[in-house]
Amino acid sequence: MQSIPFERIQSNGYIFLVEMAYLAHCLEFRIGEAPIYFADRRWGKSKMSFKIQAEAAFRVWQVLWNFRDLKKLGKSARVS
Repeated sequence: MQSIPFERIQSNGYIFLVEMAYLAHCLEFRIGEAPIYFADRRWGKSKMSFKIQAEAAFRVWQVLWNFRDLKKLGKSARVS
Protein backbone atom coordinates (compact mmCIF):
# COMPACT_ATOMS: atom_id res chain seq x y z
CA MET A 1 0.00 0.00 0.00
CA GLN A 2 1.30 3.44 -0.88
CA SER A 3 0.83 6.33 1.50
CA ILE A 4 1.80 9.80 2.65
CA PRO A 5 5.37 10.49 3.88
CA PHE A 6 4.29 11.58 7.38
CA GLU A 7 7.89 12.23 8.42
CA ARG A 8 7.82 15.34 6.23
CA ILE A 9 4.91 16.94 8.12
CA GLN A 10 6.16 19.94 10.10
CA SER A 11 2.96 21.64 11.20
CA ASN A 12 0.64 21.46 14.13
CA GLY A 13 -2.34 23.58 15.02
CA TYR A 14 -4.49 25.31 12.41
CA ILE A 15 -2.00 24.97 9.55
CA PHE A 16 -1.78 21.17 9.96
CA LEU A 17 -4.95 20.61 7.92
CA VAL A 18 -3.66 22.88 5.16
CA GLU A 19 -0.36 21.00 5.03
CA MET A 20 -2.05 17.58 4.98
CA ALA A 21 -4.51 18.62 2.27
CA TYR A 22 -1.76 20.08 0.09
CA LEU A 23 0.43 17.01 0.57
CA ALA A 24 -2.47 14.75 -0.42
CA HIS A 25 -3.07 16.97 -3.46
CA CYS A 26 0.60 16.80 -4.49
CA LEU A 27 0.52 13.00 -4.27
CA GLU A 28 -2.68 12.94 -6.35
CA PHE A 29 -4.90 11.35 -3.70
CA ARG A 30 -8.64 11.81 -3.98
CA ILE A 31 -9.79 14.44 -1.49
CA GLY A 32 -13.32 14.57 -0.09
CA GLU A 33 -15.14 16.96 2.14
CA ALA A 34 -17.59 16.35 4.98
CA PRO A 35 -19.43 19.30 6.51
CA ILE A 36 -19.37 19.74 10.26
CA TYR A 37 -22.23 21.44 12.05
CA PHE A 38 -21.59 22.88 15.50
CA ALA A 39 -25.08 23.13 17.02
CA ASP A 40 -23.92 25.09 20.06
CA ARG A 41 -21.95 27.67 18.08
CA ARG A 42 -24.15 30.47 16.86
CA TRP A 43 -22.26 33.72 17.43
CA GLY A 44 -18.98 34.62 18.95
CA LYS A 45 -15.41 35.58 18.37
CA SER A 46 -12.78 33.53 16.64
CA LYS A 47 -10.22 31.77 18.78
CA MET A 48 -7.56 32.63 16.21
CA SER A 49 -5.40 35.48 17.43
CA PHE A 50 -3.64 37.79 15.00
CA LYS A 51 -0.38 35.96 15.77
CA ILE A 52 -1.92 32.62 14.74
CA GLN A 53 -3.37 34.18 11.57
CA ALA A 54 -0.01 35.68 10.61
CA GLU A 55 1.76 32.38 11.26
CA ALA A 56 -0.78 30.52 9.10
CA ALA A 57 -0.36 33.01 6.25
CA PHE A 58 3.43 32.62 6.37
CA ARG A 59 3.31 28.83 6.74
CA VAL A 60 1.13 28.39 3.62
CA TRP A 61 4.01 29.68 1.51
CA GLN A 62 6.45 27.52 3.44
CA VAL A 63 4.29 24.44 2.78
CA LEU A 64 4.24 25.21 -0.95
CA TRP A 65 8.03 25.51 -0.95
CA ASN A 66 8.65 22.38 1.15
CA PHE A 67 6.60 20.10 -1.10
CA ARG A 68 7.64 21.45 -4.51
CA ASP A 69 9.53 18.21 -5.23
CA LEU A 70 6.48 16.06 -4.48
CA LYS A 71 4.27 18.28 -6.64
CA LYS A 72 6.51 17.49 -9.62
CA LEU A 73 6.63 13.73 -8.90
CA GLY A 74 2.92 13.24 -8.22
CA LYS A 75 1.80 9.66 -7.50
CA SER A 76 5.31 8.28 -7.88
CA ALA A 77 6.35 10.12 -4.68
CA ARG A 78 4.00 8.04 -2.52
CA VAL A 79 5.76 6.00 0.17
CA SER A 80 5.53 2.21 0.00
